[in-house]
Amino acid sequence: MTPHPSRYQSLHPTRGGPKSYLAEIMALRWARNGWQVVDMVRDLDASWQALRPDDSRQLFVFSDPLGEADLAPTAIEDAHGIRSFMDAIVRRSEDNKRLIVTSPTEVMRRAALSAGNSLRSLAEDVRGRCELTLDDWDEPIRIRALLNHLHFAGLTSEELRAVQLDRRTVSVVRHPSFNPRLIEKICDQLTGATTSDEALAKLLDALALPETVWSVSWATLGELATEVVLTLATLRPRPVLLSELRKLAAKPGMAAREWQEGWRSLEPIWITTGGPATNRSVMLADPSLRDFLLGTLEDSDMTDERLDRAATLEQLGELSRAAGDLTADVPVAPLVTRPVIAHVLAQRRSEVAEQVRGYTDVELPSASTGSALRTLSLAAALLGIYGEPDAVTWVAERVSGVLAGNAETPPLEGLALAARVRGMPDGRARDELLVMIITAATTNVRSLSDLDAFESYADAWNWIRPSSLLRQSASSELSSTTFSTSRILRPSGQERANS
Repeated sequence: MTPHPSRYQSLHPTRGGPKSYLAEIMALRWARNGWQVVDMVRDLDASWQALRPDDSRQLFVFSDPLGEADLAPTAIEDAHGIRSFMDAIVRRSEDNKRLIVTSPTEVMRRAALSAGNSLRSLAEDVRGRCELTLDDWDEPIRIRALLNHLHFAGLTSEELRAVQLDRRTVSVVRHPSFNPRLIEKICDQLTGATTSDEALAKLLDALALPETVWSVSWATLGELATEVVLTLATLRPRPVLLSELRKLAAKPGMAAREWQEGWRSLEPIWITTGGPATNRSVMLADPSLRDFLLGTLEDSDMTDERLDRAATLEQLGELSRAAGDLTADVPVAPLVTRPVIAHVLAQRRSEVAEQVRGYTDVELPSASTGSALRTLSLAAALLGIYGEPDAVTWVAERVSGVLAGNAETPPLEGLALAARVRGMPDGRARDELLVMIITAATTNVRSLSDLDAFESYADAWNWIRPSSLLRQSASSELSSTTFSTSRILRPSGQERANS
């Protein structure tokens, strides 16, 4: 498989589909032909910096940007940036830049139900789309994939030939639990000294009981290693700097050697590392690890401990998301819910709300305007779930402080915040806050990019109660904003003359 002629290839598997394996094979083939492969890893800013304006050949690979197992709560905000980068690749006059995006079919279907125009357009874009199921893989392709993984695991040529001749190989590729991700994880545990007999035995055992792939290793992890992976599971799927991870997972005063030995013991099964030695980052090695680790929190004591050790607003947000409480803006229930985590959060809702307020106040002073609004969006969403009705007043005070010190409000971040405030308890305080945010955001539409954000939340004024007098006065704001946005598309003669 090669990238689509449109320069954009999107791979969408059903659960267990081989998207990651195919993306890696495609990237390997293009790398061998002299292309630079850039793994975007949910970092659009770094990808824009890596995009060269010259004629160098570059292939960008973006894995699960909208969420791994379910639509991420920030998918609406993220979609605009993803779309802009995709268009930058597709519209280039030179044919030297390509993009591969992978995303589960279930996530894309939920994106199509979103209120955000950019997110819906991503889900509905059929250019270069390829939907994948394991049924598309016949027996020879599965055997070839298995042999590739065993080759990279280090098995000798003699042992690989023995695997090809062994009748158990057919049993492996025909097994109902067969999927490339599971095969890869098993092969990661093999070495150059592994025999064909040992490899096939491990493969068949793991296929019979897939959870043993993680549970056996999990049982052997030490206290520090356990804390590291559980901390990573309560952060967004992203590269986490080791310096940040140490602050969150290591005990105060821990020796540098003990810390280093602890996190390094997790390679390569649990974590992968990247970046220069002076600024190294880590991620969970596989998306399925996050599901496994969050599954271990379906125990009230384990969830209580995570809640006690949560030290950032992001961690509280991910715990709420794991429970199924915090969701994206789609009119359907989350794909995954964890009732024990949800029960503990509900029981400790007042503590959670207090943590949200405390961590927000810590993060706001050093944040840029856009970052501060994103922080307040998450805080408003969590307080809408766990806070009391008067939490609206607290949010309004913080929003006023952010907007008062800044001449312009980024439209996308502002309207995303309004969308979260909409979920807070009804009342005049909420309506006043919505008017303040929406007015600040919509009156700062300055470019076509801002206009895209405005259109994503075109019904924003309707979030204010129809009976509210504030909604009636807001209509004049909407009219003036509509005029200003029309000037972006149709500048006056004088403006054209001055441009």
